[in-house]
Amino acid sequence: MLTDPDRVQGAAKAAALGADVVVLDDAFQHRAAARVADVTLVSADQWPRRWRLLPSGPAREPLRALERATVVVVTRKAATREAAEGVARAVRAAAPHVPVAIAHLAPGALRDAAGIERPLASIAPVAPLAITSIADPRAFLAQLAQHGIAARLVAFADHHDFSEADVTRLARDAALAGLAVCTLKDHVKLAPLWPRGGPPLMYVTQRVDVESGAEAVQAALAAVLDARTPPTQPAPGAESHGQRPSPAD
Repeated sequence: MLTDPDRVQGAAKAAALGADVVVLDDAFQHRAAARVADVTLVSADQWPRRWRLLPSGPAREPLRALERATVVVVTRKAATREAAEGVARAVRAAAPHVPVAIAHLAPGALRDAAGIERPLASIAPVAPLAITSIADPRAFLAQLAQHGIAARLVAFADHHDFSEADVTRLARDAALAGLAVCTLKDHVKLAPLWPRGGPPLMYVTQRVDVESGAEAVQAALAAVLDARTPPTQPAPGAESHGQRPSPAD
């Protein structure tokens, strides 16, 4: 996993490290980076009533820019299937030549740093502390509510860099609740700072259920895999010393 504000340079680093597929996150506007497939996600949970461009709204481009996509995936967390279908219709109207899929990002079991799992529904009577530093904390809270969990939300700005003081305060509040829950994105930052012997800290696992348009998603993934550079043939003498290359080579 690499980070680089220059996406082309980052992709070159990945290739030099042996990667034969590069997945760029949030790269629709990085036009300098050539791509085999452009899988563009549109959130049904954050779909605006009116599509407004910056600075009057959050959109970076007009909706018709989705014509550049290989496939558009409408995602839903707490949003209903009907709401996602409405977003899909709007996308098809703006980009009629682009296939559209709908995917439910559904909460799964709870898991801690040791890999121990428990059913999400098992914490319904607990009223845990929910900790987030994601773009849409309300969707996370709504997902918990749909499973009968009345969590108290403590929301930080997206990509918040948790300090030891933050974690000390959060662990104290979680002790009163008996349990803290978060997303995996936040767990990787919180767990190393979480006090040993403190209240349990668990993250909600997530599964992706493609509810429609799976064939378009599979076609995009197949195109990427088909475009991989074949493995380099072993140089003459590579089988010296009685050693033959293994299939992994």
